[in-house]
Amino acid sequence: MEFNENLPRLGNFGQPLTIPAGHVAQHPVMNEVSIHYIEFVDDCLTPLTMGDIV
Repeated sequence: MEFNENLPRLGNFGQPLTIPAGHVAQHPVMNEVSIHYIEFVDDCLTPLTMGDIV
């Protein structure tokens, strides 16, 4: 996986945002990433990937 520090900053809803002067944000340079798979299903009989994947 490759990270690009020039990508736009995104807010909580995935919309691009600007950081006001005098405020700080997390720097986009990362050395590693951890990815988790989360899926909401109706019951224990719902097949994998047939629920709502977040």
